[in-house]
Amino acid sequence: IERQTAVYAYYFYRLIQRAERVTLVYNNGTDGMTKKEPSRFITQLEVEFRGEIRHYALQSENRASIVEPISVEQTAETKRKLVERFSCKPLSPTAINDYFTCRLKFYLKYIEGLKYDEEDTEEVTNAQFGTLFHRSAELAYKKLTEAGSTVKKSNLLDLAGRESAIRGLVSQAFKDKYWKTNVDEDIHYTGIHHINFKAICIYLKQLLSIDAEYAPFTYLGSEQPIDGGLEVMTEQGPVPVKLGGTIDRMDEKGGMVRIIDYKTGGKDDDKKITKIGDLFNPDVKSRKKYVFQAFYYAWLLCQKESKPISPGIFFVRSSSNTAYDPAILLNKEPVTNFQSQVFKEFDEGMRTLLEEMFNSDAPYTQAEKEDSCKYCDFCAICGRKPPEW
Repeated sequence: IERQTAVYAYYFYRLIQRAERVTLVYNNGTDGMTKKEPSRFITQLEVEFRGEIRHYALQSENRASIVEPISVEQTAETKRKLVERFSCKPLSPTAINDYFTCRLKFYLKYIEGLKYDEEDTEEVTNAQFGTLFHRSAELAYKKLTEAGSTVKKSNLLDLAGRESAIRGLVSQAFKDKYWKTNVDEDIHYTGIHHINFKAICIYLKQLLSIDAEYAPFTYLGSEQPIDGGLEVMTEQGPVPVKLGGTIDRMDEKGGMVRIIDYKTGGKDDDKKITKIGDLFNPDVKSRKKYVFQAFYYAWLLCQKESKPISPGIFFVRSSSNTAYDPAILLNKEPVTNFQSQVFKEFDEGMRTLLEEMFNSDAPYTQAEKEDSCKYCDFCAICGRKPPEW
């Protein structure tokens, strides 16, 4: 944030450096509960500039621009597209979370198939940062299991303590996922890239140190695809719905299979829930979408695996202590056996949800909670401006 502030300040003062007259305009209206204010640059000029500054107040006509809410009615065509989409491509937990958050977004993204093309930028976006960490962790475990699938504490601590090895793994992750190059020569990192590079190195060492306390265990794989399916009864008859996603990491210890979901955003409280039903209730404040995703993967895996399954979420920014435990807490108890603790109730919730998704006549409407719009890719289409920062 500090760097972005400095860059914009540079651009602003560079722009007016040789100007003889500068006119700055700002709107002091209100946006919901937020009152708009002049930029900090105007205040700075008022304090620092020794020349003449004149202030004018322009009164506009009091006509509030009202953006009509968008609602897409259910039709035979929208239902056909929905069935076509998810009988061919898997319904992921991300798609379901979008359905809970904003049904209009779900409609645009999965029924109409609209995609958001990210602009090339010098910054490393939050999504790219997560991808880089995932790839770094995957490469680390490939290295650790070159001689076998058993991961020992000594090997984890050895790798975590070798700075050059950690840098090599993160550098390869940048080449694979950011620079997208196979060139062997080293890339010189400067500015914001260097900061992100260092941060991922720190988080990767934290991950290895925490896993060392859990070792020894058997590594089962990273970025593991998981799939399944259900037959949903609709007005047109039974419809096969594909389900699936990608598990960040799987390991096994003492006959228990653990699935780990890495999160570079969020906080540790986001893996604590009081009841399963809240995961299927969009009206619940701060619905735990990360828990839903981890449970979704465990639910699919349970239908293929007889061993006890323990879903976990590893929040890298909350993992500064080697005693960190990624286990999800249900009523303050860790979920170490998904089959006995969660499966039945989660399975009922999923079946009810799918019946609703494929049979509902309710229109696809905008999110009721405007906080959901802050990072949405489709704000320009729906006309809802994200809340002010």
